[in-house]
Amino acid sequence: MKFHVFATVALASAALLLSACGPKDPKDWTAADYQKELEKHGKHFTNDAYVNCAAQNDTALLRMFIKGTMSVDAEGSSGNTALAMASAKGNVEAVEYLLSEGANMDVQNSTGATLLLDIATRSTPNHVAVLRLLLDRKLKLIGDEKLGTAVAPAFIKAAEFGNVAAMQEFIKRGVDIDCKGPDGRNALITATNNGKIKAVELLLENKCELNDTDKDFNTALAYAQENGWPDIAKMLQKAGAKRFKNKER
Repeated sequence: MKFHVFATVALASAALLLSACGPKDPKDWTAADYQKELEKHGKHFTNDAYVNCAAQNDTALLRMFIKGTMSVDAEGSSGNTALAMASAKGNVEAVEYLLSEGANMDVQNSTGATLLLDIATRSTPNHVAVLRLLLDRKLKLIGDEKLGTAVAPAFIKAAEFGNVAAMQEFIKRGVDIDCKGPDGRNALITATNNGKIKAVELLLENKCELNDTDKDFNTALAYAQENGWPDIAKMLQKAGAKRFKNKER
């Protein structure tokens, strides 16, 4: 009987000690607690370590960094934010989490390109999934149901690379299919100039303007004929395209 009472008292004392000195419930953690937990995982509380977690698609550690008061848009020594790094790597989960924490999607990456310009050149399934997330965020930011001309440079870049999968995502979200870049070229002229026949097909299917001109007054057909893309030229002519060049109509 005495042993039973002693054991009961001992267990009660141990429980009291643990409640006083043991680990906190994570919901009660402070920023310092999260930083200590990161150290246990071998992660110093630095910008580079944070961005590296984005490169590794580790959303659990990303959350610890942000809970530990790391700025969501902190930039590593590479010149990339966590979102820029995750986007370039095609890390869908990390991108989704960072956007949910308010990460700025309009930052430039280490090459000076916006995230949309960069992702428009990448066509893996994961990168296309990241593009969807970024475009949906852009729609929220501009407060519209259609992208219009808000993402013109990225759409035209996708056409330049013949990235049909990416172009389809832009089109689904209401991009202005005839929007122009600083050189006056639209997606059709750009795709044609670079010999991207699948991109041209997609644009024709979506009823793009056939005879728009760039700053040099050249149409897509002119570029197809001059640059040696006979299949594209035939396709354009069949659709009704004309050759306008050097102000000659």
